[in-house]
Amino acid sequence: MYHVPEWAFEPGASSLPYLPLETLPAKGNWRCVITSERLYRPNTHWIAHRTLPCLGDSCGACAALKPKKREAFAGVMRSNYGKHFILRLTENVARLLLRDLEPGASLRGTCFSIRRKGEDKHGYVEATLEDAISSPGRLPAAPDLPLQLSRIWRIDGWEPAVGLEQYAEQMIRLCQDGSAPPSSEVA
Repeated sequence: MYHVPEWAFEPGASSLPYLPLETLPAKGNWRCVITSERLYRPNTHWIAHRTLPCLGDSCGACAALKPKKREAFAGVMRSNYGKHFILRLTENVARLLLRDLEPGASLRGTCFSIRRKGEDKHGYVEATLEDAISSPGRLPAAPDLPLQLSRIWRIDGWEPAVGLEQYAEQMIRLCQDGSAPPSSEVA
């Protein structure tokens, strides 16, 4: 079971810089360098056209029998882009990145290329590992992925600082209704 972050539903709840979440687009072809020490791999649910985190024993989506999906996220920079962001990785890309990694070793500085085949934004993604950069100390600070994703996964319109019990109840209602609150963002 993964660590459940402290949920912060109001913008500006932390002084850390905001990192956007990006997914490789249809026909995308990116060369990236990883800025995080390791992948963040939470279980998630697809509810009301958005990804929401699984809360384990107190999860309303699990109680409503919504299927779980293991996701993988990494802090990255595109080599020719310079922007620091969080990249949603497919399971096959996560396995490739972790395949030859020693237990406890860091991914920071690892370079890889990813390419989405075809016209579909949900098409197959292939990846190729490249040589690690020689000076990972020059990269931006490793992002706190659970904290960053808790900001991205917030659901606007819900009361700030909702406890896990209330969050689970709201997820059950969301699963039953099948629709997100009107002001929510699609992640």
